[in-house]
Amino acid sequence: MMPVTVLVVDDDEDTRWLLAATLRGNPGVTVVGSAGDGEEAVAFVRREHPDIVLMDLLIPRRDGLEATRRIKREWPNTKVIVLSVLAEEAYQVAASINGADRFLKKAEIAVALLPAIRDVTGRTAGSTEAN
Repeated sequence: MMPVTVLVVDDDEDTRWLLAATLRGNPGVTVVGSAGDGEEAVAFVRREHPDIVLMDLLIPRRDGLEATRRIKREWPNTKVIVLSVLAEEAYQVAASINGADRFLKKAEIAVALLPAIRDVTGRTAGSTEAN
């Protein structure tokens, strides 16, 4: 089975690098790119069709909610996992209403990201085998 392809979207370059570096250590995941804003994220999904978009909420030029809504409307099979420091339930509900497949608090990424990828794709993120 092919690895899960992931686009990392965050306005902070260091965060994008850290997320990509974390995922690159797993053979079942291929980071195919990164974007610093919502417009760039939508354009990347249009060109590359990644399996998963890791989407920050607070990004310029089309916030994470709007970018998520657009991605899910045009490419419903692309999974969107929203990552945010904004942990209040209202943000989680807004992410869900806009089509997010999962919401993770950035503080939980170290332990929750790979299980979330596995859950939304039905694939094992740590290998190239299907579940």
